[in-house]
Amino acid sequence: MFQGIPAGMQAFMVELRERNSKPWYETHKPEYKRLIKDPFAELTAELGETARRIDDRILIEPRRCVSRARRDTRFTHDKSLYRNNVWISYKPALDRWDIPLLFFEVLPDHFQYGLAFLDMSPAYMRKFRDYIADCPNDFKKAVSEAQQGGLQVSAECYKKPKEGAPKGLEEWYTYKNFYLVAKRYDNEILQTRDFIPDVIKAFEAAAHFYEILMEVADSKAGDFAYEEYRF
Repeated sequence: MFQGIPAGMQAFMVELRERNSKPWYETHKPEYKRLIKDPFAELTAELGETARRIDDRILIEPRRCVSRARRDTRFTHDKSLYRNNVWISYKPALDRWDIPLLFFEVLPDHFQYGLAFLDMSPAYMRKFRDYIADCPNDFKKAVSEAQQGGLQVSAECYKKPKEGAPKGLEEWYTYKNFYLVAKRYDNEILQTRDFIPDVIKAFEAAAHFYEILMEVADSKAGDFAYEEYRF
């Protein structure tokens, strides 16, 4: 049973990143297991119960949900071998990336949790705006529920807002991509179980928004399949 993330976890990850050394990592694997691997596996199982209630297709096995210490440096200019953050991501067992996910993440100076999306392409965002235009009241309800769970929008915006936004939802037509997040700097609470109810509340509050993002993703996938068949 999860009893908190041990003190020293964040400092260990920062040092691992700074050392940037496989020999150092191999020597300190027992610390990695104690400070990160074991407690995050326990936390994954505990938060996973809520994630599965939102979508029973969501994977909750730690090996599928918890980030690895080693970074994939093939497609980035940053060639540091190790990361200084750890996250848990919950997403459906579907062979595609254009789907929403629930997440919990610990960074060197804070932790955060919420709802994200891996592939907010221009085509997806067009479909997303179509949903807002067609169902503005339902969308407003989803936004309100997310806010009540402590989630706020973090977004990258277009230089020029898109036209046609329903009244009261104009800001959503400015977003190029976004995610819903609660950021916290009371890191000491991570050493206890006291933060878990807040994460569960946020996940539950994001459930309606999750359903909308999934519905938009499914409608976009359907359009793509039709176009591919037609041509």
